[in-house]
Amino acid sequence: MACSDPWIFEQKGKQYESIISGLEERIRILEARMLILEPHLELFDKYPALREAYKEYKVIERLILGNEIT
Repeated sequence: MACSDPWIFEQKGKQYESIISGLEERIRILEARMLILEPHLELFDKYPALREAYKEYKVIERLILGNEIT
């Protein structure tokens, strides 16, 4: 759809750029947090507390999301 007023198009372009930038930031944060949720089995032997923390996390996850998801 063509816009007859270039000023409106420019404003919408900046608005969309801002929305996309915000989504990219959210995805970056989510991906970083997801790394925490993936077990690094080689570290479990080195840091037993990490293994225990992961077990506790999985219990909380089951309580919140339900057994069928985890």
